[in-house]
Amino acid sequence: MKQQNHTLPSVARRIMIFFLIGMLVSFLSWIWETLDATFFLKSPNDRGFLTMPICPIYGVSLVLIYFLIGTPRTMRLLKKEILTKRPLLRYALYFVLSALIASVVELLTGILFKEVFGIYLWYYRGGVGNILGLVALKPAIKWGVALTAFMRLVFDPILRWLYKRSNRALAIWFWILLALLLIDTTFNFTYLLIHGVRYKLPFYQ
Repeated sequence: MKQQNHTLPSVARRIMIFFLIGMLVSFLSWIWETLDATFFLKSPNDRGFLTMPICPIYGVSLVLIYFLIGTPRTMRLLKKEILTKRPLLRYALYFVLSALIASVVELLTGILFKEVFGIYLWYYRGGVGNILGLVALKPAIKWGVALTAFMRLVFDPILRWLYKRSNRALAIWFWILLALLLIDTTFNFTYLLIHGVRYKLPFYQ
C-alpha cells in the first residue's frame, strides 16, 4: 500500500486545510446568496465583492467560529468543553454565539468598506436590531441557524476527509486557490480605488 506523505509540519497542514474549508464555504455561500436573491428577493445581482463565485465573509466567519467555540457537539470556551450534559442549552448557546460572532465580522467588514472606500456592499433597511444598516436581527438569526446546522452536520465529515488527503493534494489546491484569490482581490480593490465603485460582472449589468 502506498503511504501518504505527511512530512509537512502539522501547522502548515492545518493552515491549508482550514483555508480550503473557508474557500469551500465561501463558494457554497455564494450559491446560497445567488439563489436567495434570484428566487426569493426577485432581484438577481452580483453577490459578493470579488469576481470569483465566493463570499469570503462566510468562510472567514465559519473558521473563526470553529477556533473560538468549536462545533455544537464539542462546544468550548477558552479551550474547555462546556455544557457537556445539557445538549439543548449547548445548542442554544452555540446558535447565539455563532450568530453574534458572524454579525461582528459582518459589521466590521461593512464599516471598513463604508469608511475607507465609501461604499456599501449590502444594506439592511429598517428592521429590528438594525445597526448602521450593516447588521440586523433577521440576518443574524439566519447566520445562527445556517452556521449551527453546517457545523453540526457537514463540518466534521469535510474536516476528516481533508485530513486524509496527502500533502501534495492539499498543497496543489491551496496554492491554486490562494493565487486566484490574491489576483481577484488585487484586481477588485484596484478597480475600486480607480473608479470609486465596485466592479460588477457584465452579466448583472
